[in-house]
Amino acid sequence: MSLLDKWFGRQDEETVLSAQAKVGELCANWLDTDVGRYVIGRAEQYEMDVLRELATAKPEDKIRIVQLQERAKVPALIVRFLDEAIADGEAAKFQLEEE
Repeated sequence: MSLLDKWFGRQDEETVLSAQAKVGELCANWLDTDVGRYVIGRAEQYEMDVLRELATAKPEDKIRIVQLQERAKVPALIVRFLDEAIADGEAAKFQLEEE
């Protein structure tokens, strides 16, 4: 079951594609706002801060190193989720135009 199915319930393909297209458009538009740019900037800063901490972690502190490595992945996941939503939205829009 896709996330859109959970949000909107079982729908016909055109409705799901329309929702995907809309979500993608909303994400792309949001990234162009001050808030979107701020969140992406904060995510990048967070990643740099974590990597600085990782660089100074003691090699024998394996638990801390693993924790920092996991924390460093978070900003990339945020960007990836937004990129995927935009790409899925563009694909859905293209598919709707082809029908």
